[in-house]
Amino acid sequence: MKYILLLVLAFLCGCSTKVPNNPLDHFDDVVEMKAMRIIDLGEYDILSPRNIVKHDNWFFFRELGDEMAAVKGLSDDLSKSIKGLRQGNGPFEVVGRTVLCVIDDTVRVIDSNHRRIFSILVDGDSLKVLLAKENCLVNTTSIALEMNRFIQTSRRDSMMYSLVDAETNVVSKVMYPQNVSLNEYNWLAQNSIYMNTVFACSPDKQHYAWGVMYYALFGFGEILDHDSLTLNTVYEYFPMKVQEVVEYEDGRMRIQMAHDNITSTISCVGTDEYALFLYSGRLVDNNGKLDDWYADDILIYKWDGTPFRRLKTDTRMADIQYDAKRNVLFGIAYMPEATLVEYDMSAMSK
Repeated sequence: MKYILLLVLAFLCGCSTKVPNNPLDHFDDVVEMKAMRIIDLGEYDILSPRNIVKHDNWFFFRELGDEMAAVKGLSDDLSKSIKGLRQGNGPFEVVGRTVLCVIDDTVRVIDSNHRRIFSILVDGDSLKVLLAKENCLVNTTSIALEMNRFIQTSRRDSMMYSLVDAETNVVSKVMYPQNVSLNEYNWLAQNSIYMNTVFACSPDKQHYAWGVMYYALFGFGEILDHDSLTLNTVYEYFPMKVQEVVEYEDGRMRIQMAHDNITSTISCVGTDEYALFLYSGRLVDNNGKLDDWYADDILIYKWDGTPFRRLKTDTRMADIQYDAKRNVLFGIAYMPEATLVEYDMSAMSK
């Protein structure tokens, strides 16, 4: 009964707030950031990294272009590099949309195509891969609280974010507020939005936030008693505009977006106090060009949704993460080759 009441309160309280049409106008304070360290990843045979995590003094990269090594690691002091996990359809291979993340203090690879999760361990001077879970239905846009708890977008119900277990059994869910314009579109358009959502979570797993890549929609909520979601604040800066729905001869359907849509959230990450969004602001008309996937604006919100600070970095990045031990923001950039950049985040507390 307690959880039913919480869900009702979350639905009633999770209302969108009247805000400027441009997320950048929501921030009065802008801090210019210069990289404290720039590392040419090509020197370590890391050529096409998609995303990055940091664990136990190692950087780990999801590599796209190397069939022999889907994961590559680089020690923080740059003295060692490791690689492993072949790309393919074998029992210890990955393919398609896979993502690196840290779950239960261990680096993992979620392979949604093969419905499994691998553990990635450093074993001396090599990378060790272990099968952590099979028959796992969690998709790669979700964020893990632990091995059996994930927050993800729904594929079955309209306008919903869910807390699910690894077999996608719903533990708790929240709905969008009714005044969000996405309600105007059918399930296909909504599902297109769902598949382009990125999540951030606080280290204590009590707060979460999300942003949508092709829609300036931001949400902030709480995770109560480990297994109940609330949605407290939603900002709709500008909506996604659907031009038409195209149906192909084989029955597949695809959303055709209007040319004046704006690329929004590319990546986001959580700290103890804040949610950080890597924000583009460029026209979606460039979609398909590499330039569309990088950004140099980082929008920082408190976990209750209060805008805190905007950072302007001197490098456009494709993915960001945060190192709490060193108070350093780091990310993947291309200059034009793959590069790791780091920023001192002491400005965040000034």
